[in-house]
This record gives sequence, C-alpha cells and structure tokens, in this order.
Amino acid sequence: REGRDTDARALLSAAAAAAHGHADYELEADSQLLVAAYAPSTEDEQTKKLIDGILELGEAHNLRYQMAAALLNLGLLRIHQSRFGAAIPNFEQAAQSAKQSGATLLYSIALGNLATCYYSLGDFDRALDLRKQAIAIQDRAGLTTPLRDSYLELGSSQLIQGNTQKGIENLRHALALVNAEDAPELYSLIATNLASALETTGALDEAERLNQSAATVNKGSDLEMKAALLLNQAAIAEHRGQHEIAVNTYLKAISASK
Repeated sequence: REGRDTDARALLSAAAAAAHGHADYELEADSQLLVAAYAPSTEDEQTKKLIDGILELGEAHNLRYQMAAALLNLGLLRIHQSRFGAAIPNFEQAAQSAKQSGATLLYSIALGNLATCYYSLGDFDRALDLRKQAIAIQDRAGLTTPLRDSYLELGSSQLIQGNTQKGIENLRHALALVNAEDAPELYSLIATNLASALETTGALDEAERLNQSAATVNKGSDLEMKAALLLNQAAIAEHRGQHEIAVNTYLKAISASK
C-alpha cells in the first residue's frame, strides 16, 4: 500500500522459499502469485516464467484455486500485449479450474475477461452474453467490487455500440456501487462517462450535476480527467445554445492535457 513494490516482492519471494522448505506448496503458490501481481509491466517475460512455475506447482499438488489465479494472470498478461485471441484459452482454463475449486469470484472474473477478449475481437454478441453471465454470478454472490467493474465494462461497451439507454442504465448501476471517498478516481471516471452519455440524450441538468460531482471529487489532480470534465461542460453548454461559453470551454479542454 505504500508503493514499495520491490521490498514487497523480496519479502514474498522469501516467504515462497520458506514455504517450499516446509513443503507448504499452497502457501508457496500464494506467495508467488503476489510476486507476479507486483511485477512491473516491463518484466513480461520474467512474469510469464513465474506464472509457468506456479502452474507446474499447482499441477503437481492439485492446487486448483492457485492454478485458476495463475491462468487469469497469464491471460491478463496477454491482454496487456493486445494478444486477445491467445488469452482466450487461458481464461477458459481459468474458468474451468475456478469452477472445480468452487472459487466463485475467480470464475466470474474469468468470464468477464473472456468477454473483454471477444469484444476486442469484434464478437459483440458473445461478449455481451459472457458479461451478463459474470454479472448474474457476482450479483447472486454479493461480490460488490467485481460487480461494479462488470457494470462499468458492460455500460461502456454498450455506449460505444450506440446502445445509449442500456449503457446509461448499467453505468448507473456501476456508480451506485462505488464510494467517492474510497475510490475517487473510479467515481470520477464513471460519473464523467455517465454525464457524457446523458448529455447526448438531452438530460442536461442531470449531466451537469454529475459532471460537477466528478469535478469536486477529482479536485484537478488528474489532467486527463480534467480535460474530460471540461469536454462534458462544453458539450452541455453547446447543447443549451450557449455557443461562446462552449467555444471557450472546448479551448480549455484542449489546453488542459496533452
């Protein structure tokens, strides 16, 4: 939490070695999973070797939960590399291992990641079906955080596809599940996207209220977000026929961020 990832990884590697010495393979795998989680994005190849080692350990000692988590990490690594087709088998195997071990959270996340892959490959119907499956599982199990993220992904993809009303509905669900004090960046992101969508439908007062709420939470610390908020503000002014205000605000949005 202090951002000292290098120190954290050193402690976790030591924990993994000690666990191996005591033949506690589950703890060893758990420790290695966290080492992989703290790996910088520049170390993809080393992270891949680490994940392969966890999978070998899991296979040797029937650690289905840890194997599911490792396969999720491997799939995410391939998404990071924009290798969506290559990630699909990883997430399918992760879903199977998670189901076998009764890991509802990991199973729903695997389905959601499959949805991301299929969406990125243009198979929107399959992506929609998988995302809805993930949401149903997360809702039944009371998994609030992944449910929030799933609603955000679903709503955002629906907006991109032009299904504005459904997109707005699902972004509302996502916003209802986020606490502005605990996650200000996420709150600003969802509120800004929702405000933008509402502006296109003519719900200008609500769009403005949400945009101002996001601006209050953001406090100008995130320049990209500041630009997005100004863009919304300008679009709302334009929609109201306030063209001079709109032009000046668009210019502010252009200069707010690179």
